[in-house]
Amino acid sequence: MTRFISNAVMTGFFSGIAITIILSQLGGLTGFESEASSHLTRPIDLLFHLGQIHWPSLLTGLATMAIIFLLACTRLKNYALIIALLGVSAVVSLVGLESVQLVGDRYNIAATTVDGDVQNAKRKWLAWQPVRIDFWVTFSQFLGTIMFNFNTFDAFLNLGWIGQDLLIWVPDMVGSIFFQISGTLAVFEICHRWWCWRSRNIDWWITIINFVGCVAFLISAFLAYIRPDPIFDNLALWSTAFTLIGAVCFFVGAYLMWPEMAREESA
Repeated sequence: MTRFISNAVMTGFFSGIAITIILSQLGGLTGFESEASSHLTRPIDLLFHLGQIHWPSLLTGLATMAIIFLLACTRLKNYALIIALLGVSAVVSLVGLESVQLVGDRYNIAATTVDGDVQNAKRKWLAWQPVRIDFWVTFSQFLGTIMFNFNTFDAFLNLGWIGQDLLIWVPDMVGSIFFQISGTLAVFEICHRWWCWRSRNIDWWITIINFVGCVAFLISAFLAYIRPDPIFDNLALWSTAFTLIGAVCFFVGAYLMWPEMAREESA
C-alpha cells in the first residue's frame, strides 16, 4: 500500500498532523487560552494578547523543545524525548514553579457525593478498581503501551532473526494483544454487550474506530514475525500497511474526541 503513496504526500500528511497538534497546544504552551474557534485564528489572537502570556509556562515548554533539538544532534538522540520530559519536569518540581500548570489541572475533575453535592475529586495516579470495566480498558492499554516501548527501544539494537523475534516481535505481539483486549472491552462498555449499532452516537464511533485500529495492529504484529526463510513474500509490506491503517484509525478516533469534549462542555 505504501509504495503507491508518493513521498511528498506522506511528508505533507505527517507535517499537517504536526502543525495541527502545535496549533491546538498553543494554550498549554503559552498559558493563554484563546476564545477563537479556529486553530488558524488562535495564533493571531495570541499576538493581540501578549500581555496575558504566562512566561514560566512558555519558557518551560521552550526549554523542553530546545533540549530535544540539542540532544537530537548527539549520541543520546534515541532518548532525547524521555530525557527532556523527565529532566524539565524534575527541574520544575525542584524549583517549585507551582504556577506552571500540570497536565491534570487542565481538566475539571469532579465527583458527586451521596447527598448530591459536587466537589473536586482527589486525583490519583494509580488505583486498583477491578470491578469497573473501564479500569480494565485503560489498564490493558497501559500494559500494551509499555510493551510497545520495549519494542521501540529494542529495534535500535543490531539483532539476528532470533533476537528480533524475542526482543522486538514478542513485545509487539503481546502489546497488540493487550490493545485488542482494551478495544474489545471498550466496545462492551459502550454497548453493554459485545456488539451494537449506534451510528448517531459519537462515543460509539470513537470506540469502534479505535477497535478497528486495534485489529489492524494485531494483524500487523502477526505478519511481522521474522523467519530465516519467509513463507510469503512482501510480509513486511503488509505488516507496515496494517500498522498505517491502525495509526490512521487511532488518529481519527483521537480527532473525534474534540467534538465530543466540546459537546460535554456545552451540555
